[in-house]
Amino acid sequence: MEKRGSLRAWPLSFAPTLITNILVYLFDDRFAGNQKIATEVLRRGIVEDSVRLPHQAIIEFVAAVTRPIRGSGS
Repeated sequence: MEKRGSLRAWPLSFAPTLITNILVYLFDDRFAGNQKIATEVLRRGIVEDSVRLPHQAIIEFVAAVTRPIRGSGS
């Protein structure tokens, strides 16, 4: 079992609809392993034309990446 917060813990059945976590990991270099997996999931989905980006994921992504990171002193 993967630890909580690990992208490998997510079943691939979530990949066709790009969930917010995948989008955030694409741009969050604090978790290089998850960033690599998110990039692979997105690239594969684009090649296979099998991913969709719901409006809700965009809203959640913007909210997640524009708020300060806890513990960063900002």
